[in-house]
Amino acid sequence: MLLFYALYRQLFGKLNGDQLIQVFSQSRPAKSHAYILAAILLMPFNWILEAHKWRRLILQLANYPFSNALRGVLLGISVSLMTPNRVGEFGGRILVLKPEHRIEGVALTLTSSLSQMLATLLMGIIGLVAFINYTKAENPLLIYACAFSAVCALIGLFTFFNISKVIPLLRRIKRLQAQLVKLKALPTLSKSLLAEILGIAITRYLLFALQFYCLLTALGVGLSPYQAAISISSIYLFQTLIPSIAITHLSIRGSIVLYFLTYFSANQIGILASILAIWVLNLGIPALFGLLVLLQINIFKNED
Repeated sequence: MLLFYALYRQLFGKLNGDQLIQVFSQSRPAKSHAYILAAILLMPFNWILEAHKWRRLILQLANYPFSNALRGVLLGISVSLMTPNRVGEFGGRILVLKPEHRIEGVALTLTSSLSQMLATLLMGIIGLVAFINYTKAENPLLIYACAFSAVCALIGLFTFFNISKVIPLLRRIKRLQAQLVKLKALPTLSKSLLAEILGIAITRYLLFALQFYCLLTALGVGLSPYQAAISISSIYLFQTLIPSIAITHLSIRGSIVLYFLTYFSANQIGILASILAIWVLNLGIPALFGLLVLLQINIFKNED
């Protein structure tokens, strides 16, 4: 019920049903159906890629089928909606793993999330630098964000590709020794596998950005491909840097998106409608499928 309440608040908390229909009907230009269809068709590929990325990691634990990975990803989305920065995703995913693999499963899920964050940081830094140069924006916050992101990216890349060196260092902390001794899979992750994981993360990032561009175009927000690339990458970067809870994510996302996109378009209705649309496609609908997965898992039943 909590999930349905969260979805309801996102969809109808600020606009009633009639207003939502009016927003989409007013902002949708003629011949936009192809772009809307493209955005919808990209939705399953987004999460298939994420499931493939996660499965490549959990294969270090056991030969889990792709269906398990996909179920875990969808379940993680459902659980994550109610947690800050979607940290509940870890708890949701490990429910499809065997009990003896769950501690390592959390660590591998963290590795997968780190790869996606690195993709956002790397692409975002490039996009934000281009955005500043293109728009001649004088907001010092943009410069600070770029510098901070670069530092985070460097630290993240070192940690990501040197997990085998980081784990022994963490084991020196007494409070962590008991748990870290169980992380046998992480030190065995090869650099070639990690490079593959980062490549999948970047591919998924590009797919997600393309999906957003399709929705913006369909809803009448006129952007050139270059303007879309530098603004969308900047938007994703700031969304990563600013903590939020998923059920309040639309309001935070709206402010960030409007800031960057209004440099190029005055169609605020179309921008807001695209934010809602991409949230529904990439979080709302998958969360409902994740709820079905949760209902199939007997986590609330006592075993005979």
